[in-house]
Amino acid sequence: MSNLPLCRLALFSSGVGFFEHRGSVTGSAELSLPFHVDAINDALKSLVINDPAGSPVVSYPLEETLSRTLKSLSLDLRDSSVYDLLHNFRGAEIEILAPDSIRGRIIFVERRKEYVNSVNVNKDYLSLQTATGIKTICVDEISSFAFCDPQITADLNRALNLILQCRNNETRNIAIKLSGESERNVNLSYVIPTTLWKVSYRLDLSGEKPFLQGWAIIENDSDIDWENVELALVTGKPVSFIQKLYEIHKLSRPVIPLLIEGIAEAKMYDSGSANYSEKANKKTAAKFSELAMPGSMRSSDGFDALVCCEEAVGQFEEEDECDFAGGPKSGLVETADARAAGDQFEFKIKNSVNLARQQSAMLPLVEGEIKAEKILVLSKKRAIK
Repeated sequence: MSNLPLCRLALFSSGVGFFEHRGSVTGSAELSLPFHVDAINDALKSLVINDPAGSPVVSYPLEETLSRTLKSLSLDLRDSSVYDLLHNFRGAEIEILAPDSIRGRIIFVERRKEYVNSVNVNKDYLSLQTATGIKTICVDEISSFAFCDPQITADLNRALNLILQCRNNETRNIAIKLSGESERNVNLSYVIPTTLWKVSYRLDLSGEKPFLQGWAIIENDSDIDWENVELALVTGKPVSFIQKLYEIHKLSRPVIPLLIEGIAEAKMYDSGSANYSEKANKKTAAKFSELAMPGSMRSSDGFDALVCCEEAVGQFEEEDECDFAGGPKSGLVETADARAAGDQFEFKIKNSVNLARQQSAMLPLVEGEIKAEKILVLSKKRAIK
C-alpha cells in the first residue's frame, strides 16, 4: 500500500478544501486515502483520478463494516470473555492443554459459584465430549486451546484483521487500485470539508510610516501531513452541498400476494341468451367450486375445468437526477500573489507550506507600508452631579 504525496491545496472560506495528490507509480499499485467519517460523502462525490494507464478501481468499507462482517463470520469477537466465545461454539471440536492435551466437542460451558478462602467467587467449567467420555475442565486451568475446524480458524484471523483495520471508528480508508506496466505520472484530487481559515491584521503606527501586517490562520485537521504543499486561500462563499453517497440506501417495494386464495366465479348463460338468473349463477359457482377442489379432476353436467389467469401490471417511474460537480481549476494563482476570481478572491502563499496533522499555523498573508493618517477621537462626557 503506497501513497501519492499531497502537492496542492486550496482552502475556501465556505468550509471546504480542494486537495491534489501527484506522483509517479510503476506497474500496478494500490493507494490508500484516509478520510474522516464526516468527509467520506464529499470524497466520493468529488474524487477525480488521472492515470494514463486507465481503468482505476476504487473500493472502500461499507458503513458499519465491523459489526456487519463480524455477524457474517462463524464467530463474533464482540463477546467479552472466553466463556462467551466457548459458549457460542457448542458442538465445535477443540483441542485444549490443561495441562494434558484433550480433544473433544464442546457440550456447554457453565458458571459455578465456589467458596475460596471464605470468599464467594465465580468459576467457569468446560464440558467436552471426548473419545473416552465426557470430561469437565475448569477454564482457569486451560493454558491454550485451538479449534480443529480450519474454517473457524480462518474466520478468527479475518475478524482480527478487520478489528485492526477498524480500530479508529472515525476514519475510513479509500483504496485505489491502479493497473499498468510502465512508469507513469498519476494525479488525483478531491474536495472535502475543512476548518475555516481566518485572518488577523496588525497596524503599527509607531514608526515614521504606518505598517500593515496580515496573517492567515489555518488548521490541518486531516489525517495526513502537509509537506511542501502549494497553498492557496480563497475568500468568498460559493454554493456548497452534501450528498449522502456513503450510506446504504434501499427502496421500499410493494409486496404482491401469491394468487393462491379465492376462485373466480363462472357465469352461465341460458341457451345462447345473454340473460341469466341469479339462481343459475349461484348454481354455476357451486359446481365450479366442487370441480376446483383438490383431487377433483372430473367433469359433470357439461361443466369443464376453467382456468382463470390474472395479469399484474406494474408501473416503473423513472426519476431524472440532475447532478453537477465543481472545484477550483488547475493553477490557482501563477503570476500574482492575489487576484479576483469572479465573486471570490484568492491568496497564494509564496513559499511551500509544511504542517503536521492536527496542528495549526499562522502564515504571512500581506505586509507593507501604507498611507494613513493618525487621528484622535474625543468623546465628550457630561459631568454627573
